[in-house]
Formats: sequence, C-alpha cells, structure tokens
Amino acid sequence: MTIDDSDAIRTSELQRHVSAISFHRSLIRFALLFFAIFLVATAVLFPVEQIEERRAANLASRRDELTQQASALQPLDDAYIKIANTPYPINTTKLFPLLLSVDAVLLIILAALLSRLRVAYEPLTTGGKWPFERADWLIAAGLTVIGATLRIVGSDRDLWMDEISTLAWNIHAPVIDTFVQALNSNNHLLNSFLGRTAVILFGEHAWVLRLPAIIFGTLSIPLLYFGVRRYSGRIEAALATLALAASYHHVFFSQDARGYTGMVFGGLLGTFALLEALERRSLWAWAVYCIGMFVCVSSVAIGAVVLAGQLIAVSFYRPNLRFYTAFALTSWLLLHFYFFVIPDVLGFIFGDYAHTETSWHSSNALQDAVVRGLRLDAIVLPVLLCGGALVGIGIHSYFRQNKLLVALLLAPEVIMALALAATGVAFEPRFFIFVLPVVIIFAARGTTWMFDCISAPQRSWFYVAAFVSVLAISALQLRIWWRYPMQDFLGARQFVENHRQKGDAVVAIGIAGSGYHLYYWRDILVENRVSAIQDLMTHYPHVWLLYTFKPDMYQRRPKLMKFALDNFVEQQLFPGMVVDGEIHVSLFSRPSVTVK
Repeated sequence: MTIDDSDAIRTSELQRHVSAISFHRSLIRFALLFFAIFLVATAVLFPVEQIEERRAANLASRRDELTQQASALQPLDDAYIKIANTPYPINTTKLFPLLLSVDAVLLIILAALLSRLRVAYEPLTTGGKWPFERADWLIAAGLTVIGATLRIVGSDRDLWMDEISTLAWNIHAPVIDTFVQALNSNNHLLNSFLGRTAVILFGEHAWVLRLPAIIFGTLSIPLLYFGVRRYSGRIEAALATLALAASYHHVFFSQDARGYTGMVFGGLLGTFALLEALERRSLWAWAVYCIGMFVCVSSVAIGAVVLAGQLIAVSFYRPNLRFYTAFALTSWLLLHFYFFVIPDVLGFIFGDYAHTETSWHSSNALQDAVVRGLRLDAIVLPVLLCGGALVGIGIHSYFRQNKLLVALLLAPEVIMALALAATGVAFEPRFFIFVLPVVIIFAARGTTWMFDCISAPQRSWFYVAAFVSVLAISALQLRIWWRYPMQDFLGARQFVENHRQKGDAVVAIGIAGSGYHLYYWRDILVENRVSAIQDLMTHYPHVWLLYTFKPDMYQRRPKLMKFALDNFVEQQLFPGMVVDGEIHVSLFSRPSVTVK
C-alpha cells in the first residue's frame, strides 16, 4: 500500500466520521424541534381552569371544615383552630403554559446552535486515581449491612402522626394532587410519589410506606464511606461511616416515611460528585451531580440550601462555567418539579411557620427539645463538649487540605440559620438534618488528627477505643429502638378495648385524635372542645381519653389540657420513639370523680 493510498483511506474515514456526526446532530436537532412543537401544543391545550378549580375546591373543603369547627366553640373551649394554609398570591397554574413556551424557545435556540457546538474529549486531570481497593469495598459492604439491618428491623411498627398525615393526605390522594397542591407541609414531592409507587407495588404496610426512606438512608452509608475515603485514610472513613450507620437520628429518619434521608443522600451525592467533576472534568460526574441535587431538593424543599451553598462556595473558591451550566440545568428542572406548589410552599413559610405554636423559635424550650432529642440523658453535656472540640479540629484539618470541601459542607447550615434569623420564621430541629453527616465527617477527622499525635504503638488502642465509644454511644441512644414504635397508637387502643366496659365512651383529643381518626381507629370519637367532653361525662359512667404531645396540648389547647388533667386519672402511658410522642390513656369515672 502506497502513501497516497493510506492518505485516501484516512480521508475517506474522516469523511465518514464527519458524516456520522452531521447525521447525529441532524437527528438531535429534529428531536429538539419536535419536542419544542410538542411543548407549544401542550401549553395551548393545558387545562388551566380545571386545575385551578381542583385546587380551589380542595382548599375550600378544608376551610369549610375549620369554619364548622369554629362555629361549635363554647366559652369554656379553646379558641385554637388549625390554621388552613393560605397559598402565596402567585397563580402558577396560569403561568405554567408560559413556562412551557419558554422551554420551547430554549429548545429551538439550542437546535439552532447545535451545529456550532464542538464536543471534545478531555482527559482526566491530575486529581489522581480513586484510592479504592478490595479492602475498601469489603469495609463499605460490611458497614452497609449493619446499617441496613438497623433500618429494616422494626420498620413495620406503628406509624407516627406525621407519617399518618403523609399516608392520608398524599399517598391516598390522586397523583395529580401531589404535584399541583400541597395542603400540608408533609407533602415532600419525591417521597410522596415514591411512597405511592411502593404502596401500589407491595400493598399498604408501614414498612412499604417507609421503603423510600429506608433505601435512601441505607445508600447514604457506602456513599459516605467512599466520599470520606477520597480525602482520608481507611480507618477514618470506617469510623465516620460506622457513626452514621449506627446513628440513632439517621436510623430514625431512615424509618420515617418522609423525604429527609432522600435529601441527605442527594446532598452528599451532589457534593461529592461536584468535587469530583471539578477535579476530573468528567461528564459522568456532572451528570451524577445533577441527579444528586435533583434528588436532594425534590425530596424536601429545604434541600435548596445545599444547592445555594454550592453556588456560593464554588463562586468564591473555584468559579467554573461547567458548574454554572449544571447548576442552571438542575435549578430549571427543579423549578418545573415544584412549579405548581410554589404558592403553597411560600404560604407555609410565611404563614404556618410564622406562628410560634407551629414550630420553634430560639428559646430554652427549643434547647430542651434538642437535648432530649439526643437521647443521651446525663452524659449529653460531656458528649457535646468533646464532640464540639473534635468537630472544630476536623474543620481546621480539612480546611488546610481542601477549602472548597469545607465550604460545601458548612455553607448549607449557615445559609439556613441566616435565612431563619432574617425572616423570623419558626423552625424544627430537623431543618438542620444535613448537619448530621457533616458533623460526623469533621468529628472523624478530628479524632484521627488527635490520634496521629500519639506514638504508633499506642495509636491502635486509641482507635479501638474510638470505635468502641461510637458503638457505646449509639447503643445508648438506640436502647429504646426495639422496645417502642414511633408512637404506640395500637398499644393504647388495645389497652382501652381490653379494659373498657359496656356503655363506656372513648374520645381522642388533639393530635392523637387526628392519628386515630385518619388511620388507627377511624370510628373513634374525636373532640377538642371542653364543652363536648363535659357533655360526654354527664351521659356516660366512664369516659376514656387518649392524647399525645403534651407540650403541643399546652400550647394550642391549654383549657382542654387543664380540664383533662383535673378530671381524668391516667391509667397507662405508652412510650414511643418520637420525643413527647407518648400516648396517654386517662379515665373519668362518674362515681369517684367530680367535674371541675
């Protein structure tokens, strides 16, 4: 073969390659234009009026119920009526066709620019190979098995109130209602959709409702190991992962049928993928970043603070055009996902959560709730002091190694705190759930940094002590895990049914009334009026009373709570895992108790 023949072959191959690229681009351009036309047609035919009527009817039904409750109040009754969510005055239903039209225009512009786009292969940067060996996979697998076991065992026990409301108002509701309206703040969109899918596939059971949370919680364990291992040694990664796998709070949220573990998993996945993408310029890493952040924010809306933190951290430490593109794409997709419920979400933020009784403001009561929620009792103070010192050391060590990593992990919590302080909105401690893996990561680094200052012969014993300490603290926190359900609605019901006599009345009040009426005892009498319960006491020889969340009763229904304590004698207390979630069973007996 001559040189001319070789050149001709190469020229022919190049022409075929160029023709293939041209064909593929033409095919993509045609698909983009076709999809743009489809979006325009959808915008024209979109049923705006029907969706508006559906939203208005659902809201009117809730308000009519509240009006009926308010009309029955007597002077002795508490004036509290559950505030109906008032959507922010933005009509996103009418704006949605405009959003689809904007999508169509963007697709047309992309199709027009496609011929000018150049796709070039970029080799990996000098970030180095992933330091994962067979031992890493074995350690991650073993810790994942431990974590999965903790999250699966007991997952079929009683639901608690927030899970019951998720089931009743979101899982049982038509799919369209999940995405076009959020009548309660427990409508975590991705979790509601996945929970409904799981119930359709496997039937309605507590473990099925919790399955998305269990899966996301379990997947967070190997993700944390490999994320930490990317920057640290094997022992440090194993210590951090064991702390997360056995963490009482992470196990709790992994068995909580809401979107919090999805938010944590997506936030960690997006953070680690972002670091990888910036170091290696990998298209796959950018795709994983977009997926992770979509899961994070679509699981719980407050995951947006993680996304915002990334924007600030990257802009400050490593501005990057690809990041801004991926950030914009993810944000645009999330805008579509949340578009219809934006007025409801804003309504919760500036309506429901503006009321003190809904959540917390900074106060001694909040500090008390946080301390009790740690489940550490007398040793809570030394654990917090030691943990705070280790976290501080860990932040300093990581900052010297990778400033961007520290900024990405800390920025979401800072943004959340500043936003709450600026708006004065009440909050729940779970709003800071993303801080859990962050604290664990920094505490593990602080521990290893301290142990590295010790001579080698004794260091191994200190590491053994660290692992044992993690297990001991976790065991102390988890000591009630297998003893009690989230809330023991069924145990309290069974007790009443076993002890009630013919002619006795049974009534549930407050949040317990909602839990029983919606799921665990649908035909039970629910009353929150002192006057109505007084009437029961005059017509029945015995009246059984069930209630839960005493602090909530004192805040929202103080007259009813005082009346119950003055006139009913507690017969049994049914503990639960949720703080203050015990089910109280009390009894009024006419011959022995005088109504006050």
